Amino acid sequence: MPPDDTVYVHLHVPKCAGTSLNKLMKRRFGDRVLTGDDPAKVAAFEAMSNAERDAAYDCVAGHFPWGVHEKFGRPVRTFSVVREPVSRVCSYFNFLHLWRQHPSHEMMARTLTDLSDLTPEWLRGRPGLRQQWSNFACRAYAGRGVNADTYGAAERQVVDAMRDGRLVVGPLQLVVDWLREEGVIGPDDAPGHDNRSRDHPVTSAFVWASPETLSPRAHALIARRNRLDAALLEAIGWTNFVLGRAERPADAGVVEGAQRREAA
Repeated sequence: MPPDDTVYVHLHVPKCAGTSLNKLMKRRFGDRVLTGDDPAKVAAFEAMSNAERDAAYDCVAGHFPWGVHEKFGRPVRTFSVVREPVSRVCSYFNFLHLWRQHPSHEMMARTLTDLSDLTPEWLRGRPGLRQQWSNFACRAYAGRGVNADTYGAAERQVVDAMRDGRLVVGPLQLVVDWLREEGVIGPDDAPGHDNRSRDHPVTSAFVWASPETLSPRAHALIARRNRLDAALLEAIGWTNFVLGRAERPADAGVVEGAQRREAA
């Protein structure tokens, strides 16, 4: 049983060290962790009552959106790792080319071998990837679709959840340190380096993507499609500073003035 009867939920944003954290949770909780790997188990989980979930699970870890906490009667603390959006998309692109088993591998090998050639038209024709590569963190942490009109409410929801302790989100080391402080993992426990793009053998000819080598046009397109994620990550950084979990962010950017004044 975890400390204080708490259920721990890991919201896995793709290409943010989530596979390594999921495996760490499996080692920690064994059969009492639910992952998204088995659709039948996820369906059974959804069909359970809150009391049945309380009895069966101490952890949920995988590609789940915000809201899992409502499925338990026990106290729940949710955590997640964030990554700069353009870097995340570059890593996702490399991974799709390197992992032959991925359903999108062949399509990528045929249609986009250099992320610098990315266009809005290419994305429009591939709605699944468009969703994965566009403001994914906002949707994951808000538990719903987010646009420019609803972003303010989504940011307030995330910041409020961080401030009252229901949500811990930040860079990998911040999250690992918090898990140790909570007693969820031991002082010597750490996530491995699973599913890293550079660890996969090259299975197709493609140009390795990185933010530094992208064409200005492709970099701007990806940044534009993730501008809400960028704003949210900045608000998360300031909130972690206010909470004493991180150093003061270097760039205030779009963070609301009230948050800046509180942080100062």
